[in-house]
Amino acid sequence: MSTASKTLASSFKTIIMAIVVGLLLVSLAIWGVSDAFTPKTKDAAAMVGNEKITLVEFDAFFRRRLREENKKLPERISTKQAYERGFHNQVLSQLVTEKLIQLDADTLGVDVNRADARQFVEGLGAFNNVMTGKLDETKLAQRLAQSDARQSRKQFEEDVKKALRQDQTMTSITAGMTIPIAYAEQSYKFMTESRSVKLLQIKRRAVPTPADPSDEDLKAYIEENANAYIAPEYRKFTMLRVEVSDILDDMEASEDEIKDQFDYKIKVGKLGTEETRSVSQFVANDKETADKVTIALNNNENVDEFIARYNIETPVTYNNVVETTILDPKTGELAFKIELGIAQTIEGSFGTWYSVMVTDIVVGITPDLDSERVSIAKEIQTEKARKLIYDIQDKLQTALAEGSTIEEAAKANGISAASYDFVSRIGQIQNGDTMIGNTQVSGISKEDIILKEVFTSDKGFEGDIFETTTKGIAAIRVDSTLETTQIPFEDIKDQALLAWKLRKADDALGAFMDELADRALAGESYETLAASFEDGVSVTETNMVRLTRGLPELSPQTNARLFEARIGQTIRGTGANGLDRIIGKITEVTPNEEVLIGGIASTL
Repeated sequence: MSTASKTLASSFKTIIMAIVVGLLLVSLAIWGVSDAFTPKTKDAAAMVGNEKITLVEFDAFFRRRLREENKKLPERISTKQAYERGFHNQVLSQLVTEKLIQLDADTLGVDVNRADARQFVEGLGAFNNVMTGKLDETKLAQRLAQSDARQSRKQFEEDVKKALRQDQTMTSITAGMTIPIAYAEQSYKFMTESRSVKLLQIKRRAVPTPADPSDEDLKAYIEENANAYIAPEYRKFTMLRVEVSDILDDMEASEDEIKDQFDYKIKVGKLGTEETRSVSQFVANDKETADKVTIALNNNENVDEFIARYNIETPVTYNNVVETTILDPKTGELAFKIELGIAQTIEGSFGTWYSVMVTDIVVGITPDLDSERVSIAKEIQTEKARKLIYDIQDKLQTALAEGSTIEEAAKANGISAASYDFVSRIGQIQNGDTMIGNTQVSGISKEDIILKEVFTSDKGFEGDIFETTTKGIAAIRVDSTLETTQIPFEDIKDQALLAWKLRKADDALGAFMDELADRALAGESYETLAASFEDGVSVTETNMVRLTRGLPELSPQTNARLFEARIGQTIRGTGANGLDRIIGKITEVTPNEEVLIGGIASTL
């Protein structure tokens, strides 16, 4: 199934899930059951049948979801603000939906065994060993300890089984649904309908450049748009951070370790290249014919002539392949033993006779240990450094959880903690310099995960250990904040002037577009309108199809209006750059009369 088909199927499952839950709620309401999910016990956030969603379960899930939500938001919201916005209802609704599907899974007898769960986790790739490609228990434990949710192994397994059960349950629910082919055909025709469109494009140069405003007018503009001209929030913080590069030089790689790693990489094909050969295999009906072909090949006879003479098929050829690529293992083994240009007869694995000849050999390359010593030593040192970081992260997290400060936890584990002066959300200090770090360790400005922690954490909170983008670990504590303030006029004058000119040009273009649209509605053709101006106004004619989401030079809103418009109806909009103005109309609509068959129809 294609990626698009998988996405369509996934979206369909989500829609069906919502429909199923919605129908359940409607049916309960019809029967007068208006409080189906209202808890009847004090320790429950909601009841689903006889199953309860406990307050402890709700609280843990709410905090987890709020933390995830704060990672996405430009400004952190508190628990109180989340409740005011109704976020708790969204969380509870999600828990109720999951509980309903869980109950349905119980009814259907859906279960997930450990092997299926393990296969699913291996398919994710994130927890697999880079060398073996299999699930790495150590890596899984490390990722779980460093994740935002800080799940235990047992919790993770339960989440995986729950997700698989939900997926299988929704598949069971939707499997019996039959969608009429006529519906797919109509959807396809609608999406592939062709529309001929005529556009009058108005560029910025079509209107005069506005004159510079006075300082008073510019200050008034800044006051009207104050949010765009305020200094950002700055935060001072203390950070404990350990990166692989910090401890790499202290790690050692012995000669035995280097040699073992070198031999292993050669064995699994991570180093060097295998020998490849190009091979021709002539299939004969019997040994006698195969021997004759072999003699002809060794005598350099014309291939086409002896193929016709012995009534055999054209040869099966393999170009630059390894031994295991050749279909018959016996001919493959022979092909990698005989010399270049020498043919030999052999009986294949299934009693078929072959004349085999090697036409080209590309010798494999096996590097020597000395040429790889430095890079392999670096790999071993890096792996040891990562293991050391993994070993100390639990100690650090335990120390912080037991009330130690970041400085105390760092000192107890031989790690340094540093305080940072006021920094903005984009990693700049107050003088505008950016904290870019050095060649070994990336600076704060390049570590968005650190900046998110700094600007979503409460002041004074001894933060949790989290993983950096370079597989290190860190924890932060916000020490002080500077709220946003208005930037002095002289510092933002040039920036505001540019914005003011863009605004005026945009207003002028809007007014100009309205004028031309009125003239078009009064009967003037687009060509006449464009010809009345020296520059900046032009006419284009093209076709557009919904499946391709319209024309790239138009904004999504303008494309949407054209797809909704009737033939001859005038629409107004903007170009893809958001500034150019567009007047357009549909001149013809051509339905797609193609009949859907086969895979396309099934997918739709």
